[in-house]
Amino acid sequence: MDKIKVDIKLKPPVVIKEGNYIFNISLGSISNLAGTKIGCINSCGYRQYWDKKAILLHRKIYEIGSGNLIPSKIEVCHKNGDKLDNRYSNLHLGSHQQNMQERGPQKSNTTGHKNITRHQNGWRVGLWLNGIANRKYFSKLQDAINYRDSLITTLNQQGHRYITNYQSI
Repeated sequence: MDKIKVDIKLKPPVVIKEGNYIFNISLGSISNLAGTKIGCINSCGYRQYWDKKAILLHRKIYEIGSGNLIPSKIEVCHKNGDKLDNRYSNLHLGSHQQNMQERGPQKSNTTGHKNITRHQNGWRVGLWLNGIANRKYFSKLQDAINYRDSLITTLNQQGHRYITNYQSI
């Protein structure tokens, strides 16, 4: 297997040939030796490719870029919450809880706003932090949105990682 070790701090594009594949770490893409992009999007929305088994591209890009194997029970998270943005600069290691906090609104979201649900005649903001639910109830949706955004800002200032680019579906 051919491996070319490259300092990831070099100016883009950082391209690494490994076996039958060419990985562009700067763009987060994979191609075959002929230069044709390969892979597909799996049922969970992640780009993957096949090399005797399905391999998630963001995990492989992180391993190549960092030069280290990913420890067990550690996930590769997308800083901007976009599962298809596999640029090395957009990836970081985190716990499962951090990874769930960074994802955007789900398809089943009926309010159009992450961390806000309908509750009786009003709205409930719910954010989890270290296994503890932070919940507060509001009669107006805009009040719930404002509270959620201020809570996320406060948590991020304390060093937690909540993304804020998910206003509505």
